[in-house]
Amino acid sequence: MSIQVEDYFARDTFQKMKAFADKQETPFVLIDTQMISQAYDDLRAGFEFAKVYYAVKANPAVEIIDLLKEKGSSFDIASIYELDKVMGRGVSADRISYGNTIKKSKDIRYFFEKGVRLFATDSEADLRNIAKAAPGSKVYVRILTEGSTTADWPLSRKFGCQTDMAMDLLILARDLGLVPYGISFHVGSQQRDISVWDAAIAKVKVIFERLKEEDGIEPEADQHGWRLPGQLHHPYQQPGNLCRRNHPLPQGRLR
Repeated sequence: MSIQVEDYFARDTFQKMKAFADKQETPFVLIDTQMISQAYDDLRAGFEFAKVYYAVKANPAVEIIDLLKEKGSSFDIASIYELDKVMGRGVSADRISYGNTIKKSKDIRYFFEKGVRLFATDSEADLRNIAKAAPGSKVYVRILTEGSTTADWPLSRKFGCQTDMAMDLLILARDLGLVPYGISFHVGSQQRDISVWDAAIAKVKVIFERLKEEDGIEPEADQHGWRLPGQLHHPYQQPGNLCRRNHPLPQGRLR
């Protein structure tokens, strides 16, 4: 399959990038912040009821952090080093999620002391650590999903737990004095099959309904690990196409 410049950039933009690149030593990474800005706007337009969290581990460049901060983005953090960098750029703690499900108690406490109140988990041990180090915080549980055969970089089963365990963890979270806030999932990077999101969201719907009916728990958010595919080697559906599909969750529950 041949790759055409016009599939990715306007011709004049490509010429400017090429002129700049010709003067640099290799290897290096050249990033067009206008493309990042447009991608963010497209995502917000497609999911107008959602709160967008930028995964800092994707690229922690301060130029990107500053750009997204000014556009109103929130940030998903995986380490104390990312936290310090993001907060050092003026991002407030209420716009930060600690999205790493494998973390030390001292790191949980560090985030809590910095004001972060939203934590990911997928195990009882980690949940109990959160309850001790970050009392009263909101927690969301990451679940396993399918889609490993249709993603360029499968992550759907790298972290997370089964549906029944996710329910048990949210119930335990309530009993430990935490706020059972929601469910998250990751369908894999460069996921080519749009139906994989449907299947994952359907799982979330079942969890929400059972928690409400059986335990009186009503989670507030479905936090998707979207990682919506970019135009790399294959054409992909855009965010608007995905959001227009029948979505089983009420508006306002997406993060």
